[in-house]
Amino acid sequence: MHPCLQVTELLLAIFREISSEKTDSFHYADQPTLARLARTCTVFTVPALDILWECMTSLCPLIHLLPQHTISLRRVKFLTQGRHVLGFNSDSLGPQDLDLFRSYASKIREMCLTGPSLNSDYRKYGVDAAFYGALVKAAFYSRPLLPNVRRFVLSPSLLLTFGAVPLLFSGPNLKEINFVQLSAEPPTYRRWTEFVKNLHELIDANTELSSLSLPMVNEFGRTECVPEATSFLLNMPPPFFSLKKLDLQAVAIKGRSVAWLGRVVGLEKLTMNILDEGPDCIDLRQAEGPGGFQTLKEFKILSSRVDAISRMVEQWGAKNLESFTVQRFTRKFYWDIGLLMRGLARLPHDTLTHLVVENAPGGAAATDPYNDNTSDLTFEALKNMFSFNQLVRLSVNLGGSALLNDSQLLKAVEYFPKLQTLEFEQREHCKLPSPVTPLGLYKLVASLPNLRKLMIRFDGTSNFPEEEKVTPQKLAELHICESNAVDAVTLSRFLKSCFPDLKNMSFGFLYDGYTGREYNLEYEDPETEAAAFACNRCWNKAWCEYLSWQRSDVLEDKALESRTN
Repeated sequence: MHPCLQVTELLLAIFREISSEKTDSFHYADQPTLARLARTCTVFTVPALDILWECMTSLCPLIHLLPQHTISLRRVKFLTQGRHVLGFNSDSLGPQDLDLFRSYASKIREMCLTGPSLNSDYRKYGVDAAFYGALVKAAFYSRPLLPNVRRFVLSPSLLLTFGAVPLLFSGPNLKEINFVQLSAEPPTYRRWTEFVKNLHELIDANTELSSLSLPMVNEFGRTECVPEATSFLLNMPPPFFSLKKLDLQAVAIKGRSVAWLGRVVGLEKLTMNILDEGPDCIDLRQAEGPGGFQTLKEFKILSSRVDAISRMVEQWGAKNLESFTVQRFTRKFYWDIGLLMRGLARLPHDTLTHLVVENAPGGAAATDPYNDNTSDLTFEALKNMFSFNQLVRLSVNLGGSALLNDSQLLKAVEYFPKLQTLEFEQREHCKLPSPVTPLGLYKLVASLPNLRKLMIRFDGTSNFPEEEKVTPQKLAELHICESNAVDAVTLSRFLKSCFPDLKNMSFGFLYDGYTGREYNLEYEDPETEAAAFACNRCWNKAWCEYLSWQRSDVLEDKALESRTN
């Protein structure tokens, strides 16, 4: 074997690339391949096993390593039928009986336990809540079952129905707890106070915890929340105040608790939901001691009221903020984009790189019409952002029209020279065409050398740039909403000459992307609906022709390369 393959770090890097799927929530290794590598030679065994056991979704592989004389099988009555379940007896354990078990348990770094995974363990192997309780109470566990777990993903119901499970992972190395499948539906909502109590105990048992996530999304992808329990934040244990990352999307925080969160001095990333709280309820001076979100670097706030967001930004002391995201929760209250921009102008100018204003998934994002109770984006409103010259992303996606012509758009982007993403989403088709023309669109992209993603509605019927004067740009994504169009051939030539490197382009709007079911668009009148349909059909033809040209161009390059070689 080559000496370089005996370097453990190199093998770990190679084996991590042998994966069939990678997601944001968890990493699943290609287990059969890694298992074969582990049996190939002794050099491969250790790193391959480390990867195999690094991320787990069940405790059953560990349970199989317990000595057989400690496992018993008993029959219990389940509804009208009998079922066999496992029992655990620690009385007959010898000194070396758990060496193999502990050896593999120490390899686990991430554990993902959800309701479906535990139910599957119960159906397949008979592992129930009593078995986990016996593991916790076993005398030989003077230390955590999984001492090196750093990330724990679990369903909130586990704190209610499998109370022993979270205690298995409470240890000195646990840094991150992420809840998934949190729902406002019973039984979680009815037992919210009990859940909060158990959550406090879990946090209190992990003094090194740095990240806690409580998102809430229902089966349709809609963001939801539950009212804040009175003891949720005000009685949090001391480890809570050492968190670096906190996601409280699932909890409708009240005014006093907003100020309380400002006391988490080392907090760097925060997601907070204030729902319908008005500006009079936001008073950060209520909290005693240092705070005011001074250490925040990334912040996302969900709210139904634009004035509450402005009120909060007026008071806080974040000086090094890098990312600020506003998500509109519902359309109950009118949103004035100019008022919002004037409030956001108080954010730190020198450090902010990402500014996003959008609709929360599901709620306001699935409301039709999309621009209901929302003002348009004007040049005067956008001028409040001109001091943020470090921005790499600027997104205003609340549904209102972007009332910017070519000259205003070019004037605005002069103040954002580092932009990589620019988004002005407008969903509905309007009778009035956009004041932005193809020539203005090309000049916009040409003036931003780092721009790779653009979303804007424009008038694709006239004023195209001259092809011989065009310099190809490196734009990778173009989303044009429901832009006007009449000639697919002209549009395709425009895309080929100006943006030859496009990887993705979208037009129109897919309502079923949010809820899993299709919505019917509400247009101003039948004529507007017919015009929108015709424009989207034209764009579809232009995009198909563009893709055909792109594929043929790639084939020609490959043919030329093969002849050269």
